[in-house]
Amino acid sequence: MPARDSQAIRAFDLAVCLLLLPFVLVLGTITALLIYLDSPGSVFYRSTRVGRGGHTFRMLKFRKMRRSARGGPLTIGEDERFTPIGGFLAMTKLDELPQLWNVIKGDMHLVGPRPEVPEFVARYREKYEELLSVLPGITGPAAVEYASESHLLSLQQDPIRFYEESIMPRKIEIDLHYIRTRTLWGDLKILAQTTLVPLAKVARRVSGDPQVRRVEAGLLLGSCTVLVLIFALASSAGAAEHGRSGARISPGGAHISAGGARISAGGARISAHRRHRHAKPARAHPLKMIWGPFTMPNGSSAFPVYHQLGVQVLQTQLSWAATAPERPADPTNPVDPAYRWPAALEQAIAQAARYHIQMAIMVRGSPPWSNGGKDPSWAPENPADYANFMAATSRRYPSVRYWMIWGEPERPGNFNPMPENSPVGPERYALLLDAAYGALKAVRPANVVIGGMTYTVGLDSPSDFIRWMRLPDGQPPRLDYYGHNPYSTRFPKLGEGLYEAKVRDINDIDTLHSELAVAYRGQPGGAPKLWLSEFSISSDHTDRAFWFFVSRPEQAKWVTAAFKLVDSVNYVVGLGWFELLDEPPTEPGYLTEGLMTFEGKPKPAFAAYEHAS
Repeated sequence: MPARDSQAIRAFDLAVCLLLLPFVLVLGTITALLIYLDSPGSVFYRSTRVGRGGHTFRMLKFRKMRRSARGGPLTIGEDERFTPIGGFLAMTKLDELPQLWNVIKGDMHLVGPRPEVPEFVARYREKYEELLSVLPGITGPAAVEYASESHLLSLQQDPIRFYEESIMPRKIEIDLHYIRTRTLWGDLKILAQTTLVPLAKVARRVSGDPQVRRVEAGLLLGSCTVLVLIFALASSAGAAEHGRSGARISPGGAHISAGGARISAGGARISAHRRHRHAKPARAHPLKMIWGPFTMPNGSSAFPVYHQLGVQVLQTQLSWAATAPERPADPTNPVDPAYRWPAALEQAIAQAARYHIQMAIMVRGSPPWSNGGKDPSWAPENPADYANFMAATSRRYPSVRYWMIWGEPERPGNFNPMPENSPVGPERYALLLDAAYGALKAVRPANVVIGGMTYTVGLDSPSDFIRWMRLPDGQPPRLDYYGHNPYSTRFPKLGEGLYEAKVRDINDIDTLHSELAVAYRGQPGGAPKLWLSEFSISSDHTDRAFWFFVSRPEQAKWVTAAFKLVDSVNYVVGLGWFELLDEPPTEPGYLTEGLMTFEGKPKPAFAAYEHAS
């Protein structure tokens, strides 16, 4: 990080600490007194953490565990080591308040990668080299994403192993991206997001327990008052960075102004807005995605192969019907005894984290108890049942960010009701999608919801499906990306014109996106980008899915052309190849779209995918 930027962040840290000082002194004194009266022992706890340059420092916290407590370094759910008030301090994050002293001393920033204990850093020493080039923070992007980490760990049979193998790699990935793209405005947004956690807990606690203790309620509201002040400062300073107010941060002669307060740090002034105004960062390539198995034909893990290919997202399916054969009593709780979570998926998610591959899960197939005793293709009678299951699934698999809602609903037999050339199916699907979106975002705002999930042609054409996918109030359902499987008989190349009026293949994605722009006109964010979940071409012979095929060398050319096509536009977030392996010849009409034969032997398409950008 340039020295001037570091000075600006340091000046901002001190400004916030100064502004919060009166509130922190009052709230901290009350908290310290309660800890002193609650249990014997020191008010403070000093935890050894690894800071910048690999140097350890003593991170200050309010003590929330008994003086005689023993155990690992992780806080797990309603930890039995908590003092009577300790669980409350953990819930509200009030135990972190003394770390403002670490900020003042220069051990930490307000925002940065969260510091880890030495034993965890040692396990990922190489990856931590870059993270240890900056000061850690009280909060950060990974801390926001894993705000419910202790609850998640409480669901695991081996919490420490799960933390090391699943959570830590994802945290490192998040924090590395953060320090490489760090901006003042980004830090302000993280501070603002951090306020939402205790605010939500205030609402739940006060509304859920009419007998809530006055002291706890007061402390909760006090902590939120402090965080609201940070939020207000973030809003005003953020407006400054975007040229909407007179507040500015400059590391030198520098004033940091917020609500009239001004702090000087001496030196030359730098305008963050001016510094970034003309920057044009390179556009990110679309994600390299794929469908495929978790294990190879010989029984070995498939993840080294995906890693070799450069796969960024592995897509897979989860059957709601198989996972919840009976109606759960507590449907948003993943530990409800009605749920039968597949062990293979748990293992795959851990393997994916080890190889820095993200997972995308398609959830489809409703159980009979939800759809009136029909087969799994029928939509649930109450969309809230599906939404509740999505919430439980997200809590079960917190490292998963990408969620696909059903699959190819307009293909016959995939989603019902879906009468041909009728708005009935798209309207029913819209209810399901919007309910799932609300549930997933409530669990974790970072969740990415992919809706639509149409394919080239169906009972309703993709254009009609988009036009008819409406809620009862006439608005389109909420989503982050629009999923589509643009299979084609045409070699991938934009600008060839429509294949047919009712068809949207890979060469028609420009038209498809313009139709989304019309459907989502006036909505926040405008037209959603395209998540092209599946694309492929058969090699060698026809199969039960496609009547057309190409040679193996030609299949490789299709792979290269498809990735070049999506990389040439700015509205495709990712392209997925279907799939890694051909089916064995013993299968009737066996599929041959794979990058490898059924025995695991690479075809020319394997190298083409590997070298695709």
